[in-house]
Order: sequence, then structure tokens, then C-alpha cells
Amino acid sequence: MGFPSVHGPERRAWSWRARRTGTGYRVYGPEDVERLRFIRRAQGVGLTLEDITELIRLHEGHSPTECRRVAERLRHRLEALDRKIAELTDFRRTLRDNLRRCEAAEAESCPVVLDLMKGQGR
Repeated sequence: MGFPSVHGPERRAWSWRARRTGTGYRVYGPEDVERLRFIRRAQGVGLTLEDITELIRLHEGHSPTECRRVAERLRHRLEALDRKIAELTDFRRTLRDNLRRCEAAEAESCPVVLDLMKGQGR
């Protein structure tokens, strides 16, 4: 399993202290491996390292508001994803429109390229 890069603020926030061999290699115990798997799964559902740091902090703090705060984080991620989907949908529509214009063009120069050169279009 490839491990995510864990450095700086994230490592400090997670109380990360990998042991090292005499030659400097990191040594991961079973608990470290489980934490790394958690990180990988959380990244897999779209959470950022900042989000993951907060989830771990809340979980380790045994906060009575843990679920509510996790829900807030998830809501923010969902809103960001919805914005990204809207941007990508608009981008796809623009590409499709430009493709149709290229396919329908009978001029020597492609109208899409001409528009882009003039600063028009996207």
C-alpha cells in the first residue's frame, strides 16, 4: 500500500511520531498503518488533509459535538463538489459547442481558433 505524504502541520496535528531505524527509515506499527488507511479512505471520499486533521482531532477529543462538526465538514465538501460539478458541466458544454462549430466549419481557418486568438470564447 502506498502511504500518503504526512508532513508538517498534519503530522503535528495527528501526534505523528514514526519511529526510525538506525539508517533513518521510518518504522510503522499496526496503529500507524491503520491511521494511514483511515487517511487514504478519507481522501478517497474527497476529504482534504485539513478535513482529515479536524476529524482526527474531534475523534481523539471525544467531543460530544463530534457528529455535528463532522457533518459541517462533509457539508462544506459537498458544497465545494457541487460547485466543481457545475464548473465542469459548463466546461463540457463549451467544449461540445466548440466541437460542433469545428465539425460544421467549412472555412480555411477554424472559427474556434480564430475566436480564441481574438480573446473571444473559452
